[in-house]
Amino acid sequence: MGLEDGAPGELWKLLNRDAVRTAHAAYAEAGARLLTTNTFGGTRPRLEMHGLGDRVGEVNRTAAQIARSVADERRLLVAGDLGPTGELLAPLGALTREDAQELFAEQLVGLVEGGIDLVLVETLSDLGEAEAALAAARTVAPGLPVAVTMSFDTNLRTMMGVRPADAVAHLAAAGSIRAESYRLLCVRLP
Repeated sequence: MGLEDGAPGELWKLLNRDAVRTAHAAYAEAGARLLTTNTFGGTRPRLEMHGLGDRVGEVNRTAAQIARSVADERRLLVAGDLGPTGELLAPLGALTREDAQELFAEQLVGLVEGGIDLVLVETLSDLGEAEAALAAARTVAPGLPVAVTMSFDTNLRTMMGVRPADAVAHLAAAGSIRAESYRLLCVRLP
């Protein structure tokens, strides 16, 4: 029982809500105080790779509702998870910062409708993409806290060459865009 090899985890919540709910309950039972929606690949480009691009709202809303149902029983928080869009921003790719913001906003609408308590932006490498996610969060969910994580390699640089201190300084200086939490994630040490 489970997803076929290569199938997106985001599909599981549509095929077997009980299995996803059981996973959240296991985290709660183990002492988690925060449940994270299984929406890391919940943007339209990521879902389109699996024929689910027209179900962005449903996928994200359902994920949040399942996590919320467990969280409400145990007085826990639910973080709506935003992973990378799956597209490179210009000039390396065709995606503009504005387009990225729209993709994150579309995902966030479903997450907010499903009842998240905060936004978790995870494992980004591009500061422009991080700014787009933060801007989307401030537009769609202005009252919710936002945590940002970035992924660094063995040289403590993102794929785009950004150092941790530079990432925090850049994001903190982005004017009205601010996050309540910055974390290193997926750091590969020698």
